[in-house]
Amino acid sequence: MKANPNRFWSAVILLGWAFDFLFWMKPAGVNIFIYVVLCLATGIFLLNADGLRLSPRSSLLLFPIIFLSTMTFFRQEPMTVFLSVSMTIFLMGVFAITYLGGQWSHYGLIDYFLGYLTLIGSMIARPLGFVVEVRRLPSGQPSLSEKHTSSALHLCFLLLTPSLQTVSRSLLICSRSITCQNIFFGLCIS
Repeated sequence: MKANPNRFWSAVILLGWAFDFLFWMKPAGVNIFIYVVLCLATGIFLLNADGLRLSPRSSLLLFPIIFLSTMTFFRQEPMTVFLSVSMTIFLMGVFAITYLGGQWSHYGLIDYFLGYLTLIGSMIARPLGFVVEVRRLPSGQPSLSEKHTSSALHLCFLLLTPSLQTVSRSLLICSRSITCQNIFFGLCIS
């Protein structure tokens, strides 16, 4: 990812747009399965491209992840959907923690707890470190700003685009609703 950060950022932006497309005003079902498969395939592809190979033991986690994500459209009871989604997210976290080592079968409760704390810390700290590390280039090469790449402001705009689309769609739906119009005009008049 450090060798080709544009591939990483484009994959992240495409996954964000896929999330918006698959889940905006749609019930849970096959969209969860599609998004889980997209996330897993993208993550494995990016890590393989960076030279990090999937441990054979960790690949065994893919079977329950896929099975549980398919249960969201085979079984539509709210409790079954909730448990399937929760366990899918939990197992995807375990998959991320044990991608290289594959020692998930030897973990105890404290190992899962510490692994998840490390994962949450990495989700916060590593993107910042990644941006700083990518900006540092060996001497003699032009900096990223001299190459006219996207600034942090452009990146934030691209990452916020699905959220802005959500807000604009909500406002559009609200503007067509008689109840929302009465509430809005009532607030404006008083």
